[in-house]
Amino acid sequence: MKRAKAGDWVAISAVLLAPGERSPNLPPDTSAVPLTMRVRGWAQKAGRIGAKIAVKTQAGRILSGKLLAVNPRFDHDFGGCVPELIEVRR
Repeated sequence: MKRAKAGDWVAISAVLLAPGERSPNLPPDTSAVPLTMRVRGWAQKAGRIGAKIAVKTQAGRILSGKLLAVNPRFDHDFGGCVPELIEVRR
């Protein structure tokens, strides 16, 4: 299992609101799941994936949560080509 050392760039996750604490104005499928955050920052101490650790974000905030990844990659994009949008651009 991968470990993070103090000072490593890591990703954490934490539950901000449990399902029962969420707004009653939300759709049922949304209110049935917890509101979670995912944050990247520098590990403040060593820990294994799944352990609770604190991180210091680029903004200088100290947040804690479950360690998800060490040196997390950016794996988002804008999806595949949409042929209809090519025509709109013309």
